[in-house]
Amino acid sequence: MRRHIKTLICILLLTLMIVPAAAFSAMAADGTTMTFDLKYHQSDARAMLKTINDYRKSQGQSELVYDYSLEKLAITRGEELIVSYGHARPNGDSSVYGVSENIAYNFDTASEVFAAFKNSDKGHNENMLDSRWQGVAVAHVEYGGRHYWVQLFTPSPSGAGETSAKNGTGTASVWVADGKSTVSGEPKCSTSALEIELDTTARVPEVTVDYTIPGHKPDGSVFTSSLPATWTSDNPEVAAVEGSTVKALKRGTANLTATVDGKTFTVPVTVIGTSIKNAVVELEYAEADFTGSELKPKVTSVKLGDETLTPYLDYSVLYSDNVEVGTATVTVVGKGEYSGQAVASFTIKGCAHKYDEGKVTKEATCKQEGAKQFTCSECGYVKTETISKLEHADADKNNKCDVCGLSLAAPQPTTAPSSDGGETTKPSTDDTTKKPDSTTKKTTKKTTKNTANIDNADGPNTGDYAEDKSTETTIILGVALLASFMFVAYLIKIVGIERRKTDKRRNSVRR
Repeated sequence: MRRHIKTLICILLLTLMIVPAAAFSAMAADGTTMTFDLKYHQSDARAMLKTINDYRKSQGQSELVYDYSLEKLAITRGEELIVSYGHARPNGDSSVYGVSENIAYNFDTASEVFAAFKNSDKGHNENMLDSRWQGVAVAHVEYGGRHYWVQLFTPSPSGAGETSAKNGTGTASVWVADGKSTVSGEPKCSTSALEIELDTTARVPEVTVDYTIPGHKPDGSVFTSSLPATWTSDNPEVAAVEGSTVKALKRGTANLTATVDGKTFTVPVTVIGTSIKNAVVELEYAEADFTGSELKPKVTSVKLGDETLTPYLDYSVLYSDNVEVGTATVTVVGKGEYSGQAVASFTIKGCAHKYDEGKVTKEATCKQEGAKQFTCSECGYVKTETISKLEHADADKNNKCDVCGLSLAAPQPTTAPSSDGGETTKPSTDDTTKKPDSTTKKTTKKTTKNTANIDNADGPNTGDYAEDKSTETTIILGVALLASFMFVAYLIKIVGIERRKTDKRRNSVRR
């Protein structure tokens, strides 16, 4: 019995040690990863170092060194500002350990944001001039046409060596703790259909979902994040999925399918022939004299890179503006394994005709077209234009054409408006004053740029790390500890009862 009790106590003690760790682990894992594309401008950001140091020297302060290791954190903070603007981080942390921070958005250039920090009464200027700081890192990221800036100051630079500046388009992933965001709506696909040239690749469609994040600025609280999606092709011989891309292998069609959060998306893909828009087209001649008739120089060669296309099999030819003096156009249209168009031109030389008002040589009637001739006053060239047929005439109102005698349909009487007993209801002719129904949702897209903004500077005086305490974790631990102590008390009581029973049996034996 004692052996069993000892075993139970050991299990209980192990449980007491494991439960808190598991509880903390579960709490730390709760959240959502926001994924989105953005632009990095770290060359611009690093250029601010000279501006900061020139300003510090003018105020009698020492220069700062650029901390390339701290820059990684500055970039992370820039990405986080896109999701939730403020010194409180979206992962639940209230600050960044051991550094001081200046943040701003909607300033396009380093000079603009520096001037804003310098003239700020919210602590930004003090941060840039603080004698405690020995190192600095700056981040500049762009999302949706808006620019976000971060300055981080440290008393202890890392001494890390210089790295290449991060510039251009990239993808960021920002972890947002539970309670900081809620899903707003269902997942949606960014693409309804794909058209890909043969032997090229394209990115798979993006699946996104909207989240409500109270700290997101400046467009309100809704932030759109990408969702992981695994796409498959029902015709991989035509379009094959390889990771995050679709490869066009053969002309034809296929369907890409992905299921995200229980919702299935299907995107049709059309693989077209290789585009010939950059092909070089050579013509039989580049100039020709005006003749008054269509001029059609032969296409002698169509080359796409090192490949020469075959007439009729790979392309067809169209001519336009190829009669009058001026520039005529020859359009080569891809076919078979090729698509798109390539364009060449040639010049028609001759008199820049100045035509008279023209003379009708054949009257148009309701039965036949007419003709009109125009004569050039410079060279005497005559061109003829067609006059369209006339409408049937019925001057006698006998439903017969006065010219050709064709029977015409009688006009239909106009329907009189119905009466409702004397009252009439006049429809509104001005819907602009009609108020929308309360259940109707209206979405407007902002086209004006938001006012630039900087937040209060943030930085610890002692380097302490500020951390939010989870009420839920505290409750879990309290309940676990209370239950454990009650179980221990119960076991101790059982041990006491067993001991008394054993003592009684021993006394009975002695008697």
